[in-house]
Amino acid sequence: MTSHLSCRLFYLLFRAPLLYGTLCLTLARADGIVISPTLVTLAPDQHTQIVTLQNNSPQPRYYQVQLFAWQQQAGENLYAQQDSLLVTPPISEVPAGEQQLIRIIRPSRSAPTREQSYRLIISEIPDDSSGTGVLAVDMLLRLSLPVFAQGTTPAQAALNARLTPHQAGQQVSLHNLGGRHARLTHGEWLFNDDSARPWQAGLIGYVLPGQTMQWPAGELPEQPRALRLHVNGTTQTLTLGETP
Repeated sequence: MTSHLSCRLFYLLFRAPLLYGTLCLTLARADGIVISPTLVTLAPDQHTQIVTLQNNSPQPRYYQVQLFAWQQQAGENLYAQQDSLLVTPPISEVPAGEQQLIRIIRPSRSAPTREQSYRLIISEIPDDSSGTGVLAVDMLLRLSLPVFAQGTTPAQAALNARLTPHQAGQQVSLHNLGGRHARLTHGEWLFNDDSARPWQAGLIGYVLPGQTMQWPAGELPEQPRALRLHVNGTTQTLTLGETP
């Protein structure tokens, strides 16, 4: 499902340190730029996938494209340099009203045994139209898209849900016991009287294989018995405190 949230971050040209934390949710449209698709999957028998960057703004735009390995540790998203997948072109100008094809390439002929997770970061580059030759830090657009390279071993997500104390109340802790990522959308709490209370609409986030992520549970009138949400597009009901 497509998210339409806008996200702006500081960006300095050609600086690419290790990145910590979630940059922003995947975007489909932002400031005249349209990205398609917003979730990229590389099947075991695929060596190339294409992302289309469409510039619907009235002026040319300049972008740097980077692909980072994506891991989760202790409830945090971590991004690091990697060389198992390539992305091209790394820098491009997209004229007004035109599009650029971004290719994600697996140079190795063999696919990984287990699913591998990445983040495709598309960062707008400042346009030094003043001719001063000085590129300053500017408020520019940065988009983050999930990329998954499927493994040759078939796998599914398998979630364990728990409510745990938190300084701001309670938080829901979701642990992925399976070998495939879990994309979470449209969550609601279920109570003993069979009533339901909305938790989060739209995209909630991801839990990578073998990892645990936490989100605030919000205000709860009583202790819920279960959490119902969509996992990779399929509705699942997770009984709190029990493993699947």
